[in-house]
Amino acid sequence: YATTSSVGVIKVDGTTITIDANGMISSVGGGQGSAEAAESIKKSHAKIKVVTLNDTPDENTLIKIVDAIRTENNAKIVLNLSKTDIKKLPDCCTGNEGGIFRNCKNFGGLCLPKCFEADLSIMDFDNCPNLMILTANNKKYVSFDCVLYSDGGKTLYMCPQGKKNIEIPGTVTKILEYAFAGCKNLSEITYLGTTAQWFSINKEENWDEWITPNVIHCSDADIVFKNKQKDEN
Repeated sequence: YATTSSVGVIKVDGTTITIDANGMISSVGGGQGSAEAAESIKKSHAKIKVVTLNDTPDENTLIKIVDAIRTENNAKIVLNLSKTDIKKLPDCCTGNEGGIFRNCKNFGGLCLPKCFEADLSIMDFDNCPNLMILTANNKKYVSFDCVLYSDGGKTLYMCPQGKKNIEIPGTVTKILEYAFAGCKNLSEITYLGTTAQWFSINKEENWDEWITPNVIHCSDADIVFKNKQKDEN
């Protein structure tokens, strides 16, 4: 079902992820990728392996594949589903209550297929501290800077827990309450719009509960705010 690569190029819906001979992600470009995303990933990753599924597995087989990924200790794994017809993820893995990737400490990324149509939950990726890449380009989700957006890119839906910095497009009009759930490593937020645009975004209650940065870098100025995590600490 799968091929594994620790060197080479993987192309997902127009986004090219290049892995060098040392198993390091060296660039991300094209499609929804950006130079900033590439630099972020380069600085944040150690050894990388990309597992590409060449056929569409049944649910039990996909669970076994994820269970096998869970046992990999020498590299972070990016699972590429772009060649499959998978429309939704299984509810859980063997002996693992909650989402399929929950507690998968070495899980580095997920590339969703064009046909994917199900809702993703924060529980699908609960306690995945090295998750850096979420890419998609389908009717349900699109990605920018390896972060998932819904509603055609207008709603910030889910930021990977392992990202250390994020660029938010100026076209975003809504941020969901759990968009940054588990993002304890996030240290910098850049918004590619003005301060006026930032204040106009519909931010659900407690959207900032999980993050430590208290500065938003906008195109015209920085915004300093009090977030829930800093208040509690």
